Amino acid sequence: MKYIITAGVEIKPTEDKIIHVLTPEQINEYKNQGYKYKERRYQVTIGHQDIEIICPEIWKKGDVEHQVILPATIIPRRRYPLEVYLYAINIYCSEAQMSQRTAAEATKKHFDLKKFSHTTIGRVMKTLTKTLEKTPCACTVPTEGKQMGNHERSGQNDALAGTGNEKRFPSVWYTQKRRELIGSFLEGKLYIQSRRGFMETCGQTAVWWYTQFNQLLI
Repeated sequence: MKYIITAGVEIKPTEDKIIHVLTPEQINEYKNQGYKYKERRYQVTIGHQDIEIICPEIWKKGDVEHQVILPATIIPRRRYPLEVYLYAINIYCSEAQMSQRTAAEATKKHFDLKKFSHTTIGRVMKTLTKTLEKTPCACTVPTEGKQMGNHERSGQNDALAGTGNEKRFPSVWYTQKRRELIGSFLEGKLYIQSRRGFMETCGQTAVWWYTQFNQLLI
């Protein structure tokens, strides 16, 4: 499955709790160009409201892969929009003394959510770390004090990637390395002075990432 990531759809609470990514006129335009069309539906929570996002799936005869037109801040199989997750990990990674529980509570309050678990932050950080490690633009985690030997370097990579060898290392250690990696990636990318500006830059980041690497950010 391929995605066409669009930043042109505003995700917000609606009276009927449904958001259509394309208008009927846009759907007809695709059909007139020879595309087959069906709908994919995703659920997302905004504040206290569950919204259904209706995304077009389009393809032409003979296409190997179908394409789904997906709003930039919607992540299939995740409950919240992208800005919720990026807000949580951004404040967690940018403040050294902040715990995941504190970051989760701040995120819940900021977006007026019924609940937002601190374990969600850990899972998203693990996913994003794996993504960054696989891409050419992955940030380098700084090492301190001495040059690492091969055994230490291998262990650090295992901890960052979440390969199952994490039990060999204290959780504080690999959590800190993830914070440094993700913090250096997010630094300067998000406009945090206003909520709307933050949402827009999250969407722009998602579009840029998919354009560059043909995969979703998290």
